[in-house]
Amino acid sequence: METINISFIKLKTKIVDSYTETKTGWRGKDVNWKDLINVVSNSKVQYSMTEWRNGFKTPKNWSNPNQQAICLDLDDGMTIAEAQKRFNRYTYCLATTKSHQQLKKGVRCDRFRIIIKAINVSNDSNVYFKSLSLFSPENDTQTLTKTASFLGYDDAIVIEPPAFVIVTLL
Repeated sequence: METINISFIKLKTKIVDSYTETKTGWRGKDVNWKDLINVVSNSKVQYSMTEWRNGFKTPKNWSNPNQQAICLDLDDGMTIAEAQKRFNRYTYCLATTKSHQQLKKGVRCDRFRIIIKAINVSNDSNVYFKSLSLFSPENDTQTLTKTASFLGYDDAIVIEPPAFVIVTLL
């Protein structure tokens, strides 16, 4: 069975955007790719493709030696249909967010995350974040920080195409 390693924290309530409430208690876990839907569609889970040493989410504790996927956060600038076409040669899981097609900052659009299987992900944070921004310039810049994490969403629309190529992010 194919797995990816994620970091996660279980929340006491649904959807918490407060950094202070999710600063500690992060754990690593291998998740079967087919079970990733249970992570992205659970409002009581916050997740990341990277790790934080000692489960303490701070920039200096950022680490990614076990990273096997990347996560893009697309808030506008790309529709779901465009993402499906653009990333169709990769193995991915696409999940809408709580603000998908909701009026936010005067804009109603597709808002979603796309998790793409990856190998050879650079452990050098400068190379990693530059590669991520080049791979998808539309990616929300919040994901280009060492404390980036994502909230699951109970009502997420999840799309998983057949498995294809795994991206190499050096």
